[in-house]
Amino acid sequence: MDLVMTARPIILLFVLAVAGFTSTSLARAGSELQQPNVWSFPRVDEIYFREEFGRLTEYDAAWDAWRYVGELWDSGWNFSLLPNRCTWIFAINCRDVTPESSGKFVNYNRTPGFSLYPLNLSEFRRALKIIINSVKEDLIREVYGVEFAFPLGSIISPTDKYWFNPNVVDTSRSVAEAYRILIEAGFSNSSGYWMCPNGQELRQIHIIAPDSPTYIDFSIGIVRQLNSFFGKMSDGKSDYFVVDVPGFPHSAYITYYNRDFDVSFTVCWPGVYPSFLYYDFHTDNDYIGGRNVAGFNNSLLDDLLWMINFGCDPTTGRLLSLEELRDACFNAQLIIKEETPVIPLFGRTRIPAFKPKLAGWNFEFDQKWLYTLTHWKDLKVGGRVNWLVESTNNMEEFVLHPLKPLKRYIQYRYLFDTIFDPLIVFNPYSGGELPWAAIDWKRESWSDTDLNVTDGMKVTFWLRNEMFWHDGVQITAEDVKFCWEYLKCYNAPIFKDVASKLVKVETEGDYIVHAYLNSTSYALIYDLADTALLLPKHLWENVT
Repeated sequence: MDLVMTARPIILLFVLAVAGFTSTSLARAGSELQQPNVWSFPRVDEIYFREEFGRLTEYDAAWDAWRYVGELWDSGWNFSLLPNRCTWIFAINCRDVTPESSGKFVNYNRTPGFSLYPLNLSEFRRALKIIINSVKEDLIREVYGVEFAFPLGSIISPTDKYWFNPNVVDTSRSVAEAYRILIEAGFSNSSGYWMCPNGQELRQIHIIAPDSPTYIDFSIGIVRQLNSFFGKMSDGKSDYFVVDVPGFPHSAYITYYNRDFDVSFTVCWPGVYPSFLYYDFHTDNDYIGGRNVAGFNNSLLDDLLWMINFGCDPTTGRLLSLEELRDACFNAQLIIKEETPVIPLFGRTRIPAFKPKLAGWNFEFDQKWLYTLTHWKDLKVGGRVNWLVESTNNMEEFVLHPLKPLKRYIQYRYLFDTIFDPLIVFNPYSGGELPWAAIDWKRESWSDTDLNVTDGMKVTFWLRNEMFWHDGVQITAEDVKFCWEYLKCYNAPIFKDVASKLVKVETEGDYIVHAYLNSTSYALIYDLADTALLLPKHLWENVT
């Protein structure tokens, strides 16, 4: 099965020609604002996204080709290592005792009120992090190989250039430093085994590993290092640290529902905006099924996370600028580093593969750059590229429809995002925002007592005035208004985060559109931008 995409997306962002494309200078209606600097780079004429069949030699490029590294290498292909923004972590249960949900969903031999001490001590957690850091890189190399994973020292990957705080990377590996932290916190091992500050022996601590060979091997390696440091318990036989493999879904129930684990091997899924910090670490999200599995409770961090997620000052309600939100994100990362509710472990590497004469640049911020910038070395512009799409046994799973769920979300969402252009993209060089189908946007406070909105926001986009659908019909603000209202009306899965918050949409002339929302979350700007141009009004207005 082939899915063909011309080098010109569904929306013509600029005037495109065989010789490539260059942005033109378009003034915003009613102002002197001009487009950003001119962009010019090569493009192929067509990209074919193809279901897997035959041998790999029939393709020119393959996304996430780790399954075929050996065969492709033998055939002379080139590889590019592309960091994934996901962060694999050890989540540490920071609660004083297990909550009321302990043992309710899966029997983990614990009941409500079981003491989690000393995991609730930040000094103990920091010492564990240093001991783990001392062996982490070697384990990554041993278990995954340098091609498939890379060590991380922060909760946000350096891949997210704009939001990543370079000052929080914790690379301390000195077990002597870990020992010093423990002794100064009141721990001791003068008797040959470890005593806690409360006068009791350090209890046995369990690390839950997912039921996967590599995760198990990695966890066993970590536990080996921890036991090498702490030695045996007072009985002379038992280890202080052990690995549990309850299997899926039991491991998920213990971590997210029972919440009675000690340490759990899990993953954080950041998006283009760091709202995940709020969901993973804010006190409000410490509930059955919530994502604050560590049960972390820090009032200063809560205020910062509120700012990040809701885009405003928690006391005054003032909308915060992107720079202020970035500062909040940087400060939040510092607190998470010091308090250590989680221990960052590694990120995984995606491996795009290219035929030798195919060139291109690879960026993780927005996958469209991988396809947009790919080109043949011997052609300044032009040509066709066949991209390998992961195979499926069920043809119905291949769904690229804006009103239907993407059953194989990760693979096909990349194609979806490539076909339909957003209003804003991320600059692949800086990681910051870049005008695309919109030349500017603005966010401001909004309230309307008649609509029962007291703390909302109005988002305005100024569209480029020389964009056309493939059939030659010009794009206007009415297309954007229609698209948002239609997606909301029909509960499109791709619009679910916005639908309940979008109150109304207005247009001003042909190229200005206003969205009114009953929320101040900055992340909603990206949700609006990504879904603005999915449905041409002249083709969809009579479709029910």
